[in-house]
Amino acid sequence: MVQAVAATAALATAVAVIAPVIGKPAIAEAATKYTVGKAVVSDSMSRTQASGWGKASSAVSYISNGSEFSVNGSRALIALPASGKTSGVNASYKLQDLVATYKVSTNKLATSGAGIYSSLHARKSTAGDYRATLRISPQGVSYLELNRWTSKGMKSLTNPVKLGFNVAANKQVNMKLEVAGKPAVSVRAKAWPVGTTEPTAWTTSATDSTSDALTGVGTVQVSAFRGSNSPVSALSYDDLVIAPLAASSTSTKPPTTTTPNPPPTTAPTPPPTTAPTPPPSASDGYLAGWGTPVWQDEFSGSLSKWTVRDDATHGVLSYDRAIIKKENAVTKDGVLSIQGKRMATPVNKGGLREFSTGYVDSIGKFSQKYGRWEMRAQLPLTKDNAKGVWPAFWLRPDGAKTGGEIDIMEAYGTPHTANTNFNPFNRSEGTLHYDQTGKSKTNSWIPVTDLSGGYHTWAFEWTPSGMTWLFDGKPYKTVKREGNAAYEKAFETAAKFHIRLNMQYGSPYWGMPDSTTKNTADYKIDYVRVWAYKG
Repeated sequence: MVQAVAATAALATAVAVIAPVIGKPAIAEAATKYTVGKAVVSDSMSRTQASGWGKASSAVSYISNGSEFSVNGSRALIALPASGKTSGVNASYKLQDLVATYKVSTNKLATSGAGIYSSLHARKSTAGDYRATLRISPQGVSYLELNRWTSKGMKSLTNPVKLGFNVAANKQVNMKLEVAGKPAVSVRAKAWPVGTTEPTAWTTSATDSTSDALTGVGTVQVSAFRGSNSPVSALSYDDLVIAPLAASSTSTKPPTTTTPNPPPTTAPTPPPTTAPTPPPSASDGYLAGWGTPVWQDEFSGSLSKWTVRDDATHGVLSYDRAIIKKENAVTKDGVLSIQGKRMATPVNKGGLREFSTGYVDSIGKFSQKYGRWEMRAQLPLTKDNAKGVWPAFWLRPDGAKTGGEIDIMEAYGTPHTANTNFNPFNRSEGTLHYDQTGKSKTNSWIPVTDLSGGYHTWAFEWTPSGMTWLFDGKPYKTVKREGNAAYEKAFETAAKFHIRLNMQYGSPYWGMPDSTTKNTADYKIDYVRVWAYKG
């Protein structure tokens, strides 16, 4: 066990708050420098406590409910005997601007399901809290994200960031969260393996300048959660340090300060009891109004949930200049990679085919009618050298019982030759096909015009009243069922719809690949999640 005094020393530095802004930026808001003050909690967990976490050496008490909390003489523990339950413990000292760190490890990794979560909360009160959440998925692939919780539910401040290391059982990870400022609140976090040098850069950061920003004081909480199908496990914590931040300079506004209070010498302030523990982080797939996914793949293992196509058994596609090879669909580090490759020697299969590509579907493994489907992916669209590249995320009915097709996402590389009035580069579209002629359909393009880098989410919601397409959480297309005879015929049948993920080469709409098309393309999919419609 590393003594907490070392962790305290590591906090003693000046920091400057500059982060991406969520919401409208505050007028004349400038970067503010903060100085780390003396730690109000510096806890090496060297005591023994059968129930709860007891009291830190600085006399700050921990408040918790339930039997899952204990200290074993070197580590504080949160047992997780039941899935789907968040267990949290509060340090009973209130701060506004602060930095907090701890070391965390799990005794078991999940082998399937959503994984295990450890969160560090700040400004926790009846109004809500900010939190950094570390998700350890099966096989140890890990992510870090920032969220804000209020009575309105959860707001993702950042997308989950995949960490550059995997977590092993009983191996500690450092977690660090900093929250500072008002009315615009800077929230940032980092995670790195114990025994390695702390990275200079923050892993993820945001500035919350919305009307829902949490600007008051609150406690620090440590919480844990395990997703469905994860094994019974326990999280261990060590060297918890909580220190105030004092604004030392600002270019346009007086600093935001909080008069430090001494540690409590009487009864500690209990955590709020009026608000129930919120649901698990969205990184496990929980979504307000939809609950937890009924089916999902985080791509941290095999592709057993999919049929991986190969042209030897599944043939080739029309409108295509590629053959399908099962080795072109691979998982690594929690990502499904559908790879396109220019072949040294083209083959003739229903036409000359110069590329190989990948294709997976859930036929015979999963399908449903109504619900929500979501994918997070990075598209292989690059300017001037992706002509003919055509990644897609789409749904078709089992057994082709109808002529309908739902294209949640299709995107096209450029330059193109078939249409000179509109350039689809860095765009994607969602389309509802009432049949397979290509003529009876309705389509819409996303408003964003730059998909050349980074991950985005595409989602589709289908209820008995209609359908909605979403990009990065925002609706951009809706089709109503009422009064739509073609819709009724194509989709309101007994058919369930399965999922398809593939990347074709070439289309009659946006052009075929040519000598300018890059030799390799990588369609990277972080996850696919599906929720059931609950009525």
